[in-house]
Amino acid sequence: MKTRSKLSAVALTIILAVSCGGDTLLKSFRIALASSGPLVNSLVVAGAIPETKATAIIADFDAGAQCGLTLQNDFAAAQTRADKFTASSKALTCFRVIINRQNFAAHPRIQTAANIAEGILNSLVIFYSDSGTTADGPRRAPVSEKAFEQRLEAQVEALKAALRP
Repeated sequence: MKTRSKLSAVALTIILAVSCGGDTLLKSFRIALASSGPLVNSLVVAGAIPETKATAIIADFDAGAQCGLTLQNDFAAAQTRADKFTASSKALTCFRVIINRQNFAAHPRIQTAANIAEGILNSLVIFYSDSGTTADGPRRAPVSEKAFEQRLEAQVEALKAALRP
């Protein structure tokens, strides 16, 4: 539960940053998901997961990257906050379909990367919702755009690190 809270906090920070420099950050998010192959293959070589499961995991991360591409394109076309909320909700729904296949549960490292990605998408949905409160209470005072971008970049780097072999 503590890990999920940390991931949610990180994701929220990332989401806030996306509103500032979104296209590049969303592209990095998508590319990170698409680069799962080396980690998954190293787990096969180590005997941690079977090769048949590896193929399904890589396909799921690729599908997640496609969710990210759609999100990136939808954000680029978004005119309003409501448009960004719709795009974020759609991406989260897309990724949850993939999560429900249970392939990411094959190994803790893979599950961690999937949790970070899901947290990022959850944060986007929360940030762009019209609600004046979050699950933790009232929204926090916004920080500077530069601070958000730095935090977002750090979280995308955390996702990349989670996917390194």
